Amino acid sequence: MDIRQETPGDYEAVYQLIREAFAPAELSGGHEQDLAAALRNSPAAVPCGG
Repeated sequence: MDIRQETPGDYEAVYQLIREAFAPAELSGGHEQDLAAALRNSPAAVPCGG
């Protein structure tokens, strides 16, 4: 997996991923690991290079 700094061209894709991952979620005081797990499990997530 390649990890790189995000660029302004990534902002829309990141926004859409977060929006889709959390659309059905209730607001809560969750933790960072909960956020990361929800993002990884989102159908909006695409593997790097995908």
